[in-house]
Amino acid sequence: MRIRDKRLECGFTQDELAAAVGVTQSAVSQWESEVNLPETAKLRSIAKVLNCKVDDLIDTDNSKSETTNPEEVEAK
Repeated sequence: MRIRDKRLECGFTQDELAAAVGVTQSAVSQWESEVNLPETAKLRSIAKVLNCKVDDLIDTDNSKSETTNPEEVEAK
């Protein structure tokens, strides 16, 4: 998730973002550290407050997740 990056880019504190979307500062902290993830409806609210698209908040960098290519496994 890129919530922290977008929040900082917009100049919000965790408390300010939390108040704007109706959650606790702790919830925002957990989203940013990926302990928990926001529900879809909250993602829409966050995007609206941060003036971005929901897609901008979602980390699409596949290099972070390890995927196994079945052809590579069979070749070994």
